Amino acid sequence: MRVIIGVSPSELYKIKAAIYTDLKGRFWYVDNPFFPVILPELCVHFLLANAFSNIMRYRPGPWGDILLNEVESDIALLVRNYFSTFETKLPIILLRHLSEFSPYIDSEA
Repeated sequence: MRVIIGVSPSELYKIKAAIYTDLKGRFWYVDNPFFPVILPELCVHFLLANAFSNIMRYRPGPWGDILLNEVESDIALLVRNYFSTFETKLPIILLRHLSEFSPYIDSEA
């Protein structure tokens, strides 16, 4: 379900939502399970990468099963899609945080 909500610029400071952008520059609302803490997207990816690295280090057996697709296919597919997206999006996220440049991938390209 897609819902479009208009917010006036004078009311923006009242929004307590996690709003991220995709690779094409479109905004997405992400339900925030840590409310009232609102994490920047870079922090969310850092926490996920840290969690995956702990699994890789301390549970190599189950991690190998995920990589070899020997677990539920939904889990393996989700992990692979996340890493693929993260690999593509990380340089863009870093550029957005380190500079005023806000790159995106043209949807018509």
